[in-house]
Amino acid sequence: YAETHLTEAGKQQATAIGESIRASMGRAIDRAAWLSTEGKSASKRKLEAMRLAIGLPLYPVSFEGLRFDRSSYAGNVLALRRWNRQRSLALLNTAIWPWPISQTRPVIGYQAADNRLIATASALNPPVFGGTSAASDYGSFGALLAQQMSLGFADYKDGDGAALASRQAGLVAQSNSHQVNGARTLRQNAADLAGLEIAWNAFNEKGAP
Repeated sequence: YAETHLTEAGKQQATAIGESIRASMGRAIDRAAWLSTEGKSASKRKLEAMRLAIGLPLYPVSFEGLRFDRSSYAGNVLALRRWNRQRSLALLNTAIWPWPISQTRPVIGYQAADNRLIATASALNPPVFGGTSAASDYGSFGALLAQQMSLGFADYKDGDGAALASRQAGLVAQSNSHQVNGARTLRQNAADLAGLEIAWNAFNEKGAP
């Protein structure tokens, strides 16, 4: 799907936006006066290690060893099953599973277990991503990436956790005033706001027209 519907130029542009969002998140961590020195260091390490899988899997599927015979449909089915079984067994010995989501599903999401940010090829289409205007791409695709990325930094503990909760208290009250349960929706509300701020900073820092 990605090879058919995603151009190399589009993939490169989307990846560049992803790296710009990562840099903007790093600046946000540096600016966070409420975050302890240890909290900032741990956050920066996590951010640097975060894998961005945008448009294509970080670990492409290799079809090495799979052979088909035009004269045997049943044999081809068995060959595919044997190949898939061997591949599955091999993956059990790896630390990170490859692409877990079909490229045909429009998904932008953060995988906490693997510290991985995913954007499938089908998500890189209008209105999320068009590749024609930096402003619209940062305002939609960039903001969605930043929103999901920020979820990776939503679970601070001890003093940092208390400081973050204090800063977010206003969001709870604001949501409650609009007949929304602010406490139950806080995590996503805070991520939405952070995503917009981080994408805006990334757009301005790049000096995009």
